[in-house]
Amino acid sequence: MLQQSIGTALSQAQLLMVKTIILQTAADDLPCDPPDGLEPLFTFLNSITELAFLAGVGLATLTFVVAGTCLIIPGQDYNRLGKNIAKNGFIGAVLLLSANMITSYLVSQLGGSICA
Repeated sequence: MLQQSIGTALSQAQLLMVKTIILQTAADDLPCDPPDGLEPLFTFLNSITELAFLAGVGLATLTFVVAGTCLIIPGQDYNRLGKNIAKNGFIGAVLLLSANMITSYLVSQLGGSICA
């Protein structure tokens, strides 16, 4: 019973590797350059993503400034509010800064080719 399940698992793993190789070779033949008519659209979208990233970094900086200000104001309520703002700002900054890495990893694992 155990040998049969191990044999089934190995054959499924081999099948998965063959499918991955077939998909990789199919993805290697795809053109990497956008069509000439769509080049302005890709440039615009690249500018928008860079602007959104810079705005996110600015917002995270402003969040830490507000959190620091709340922490130095006397009172337990402001101290608690400052800690909560700092925690949420840190989580948002980490997500923002790691979004490109996460997206690249997911696309590479799904079998797509990323043009360099």
